[in-house]
Amino acid sequence: MTDDIHAPMSPTELPQQRINAVVDLPSRPEGFEPVVDYGLAANGIAPKRRPTKMAFLGGAEWAWSPMHNRVDAYYLHRGRRHWILYQRDLDPNDPTFAWSIVAYALRRGIDERTAAVHLMIALWRMEVRDGLDEFH
Repeated sequence: MTDDIHAPMSPTELPQQRINAVVDLPSRPEGFEPVVDYGLAANGIAPKRRPTKMAFLGGAEWAWSPMHNRVDAYYLHRGRRHWILYQRDLDPNDPTFAWSIVAYALRRGIDERTAAVHLMIALWRMEVRDGLDEFH
């Protein structure tokens, strides 16, 4: 797992911009029912401590103005019975970089890529319903 995610804060730090082909996403398996919400650790599916082995899925940034933005990173953990999606808040004003469990689903017959894609889709759909600007 990578703990040193860095959000670029100046134009010189931006990565090389390029056009990427749109890839097909795996279809949602029948019976795959993600549970999405903040504060899911209380329901007993989460490990007692944050796992050290998680797959980094990527990051997203929303910027409403120069003074109002949000930067998150997403990680997938393979639990004993569940796929668990962690969100890491990369607020540069918060040195703790808060971690949250934001979604999970049963692992039964679901591969890592499919779980990651559909947990992220479910999370962002919830975010849009709750008032976050649509993702593009």
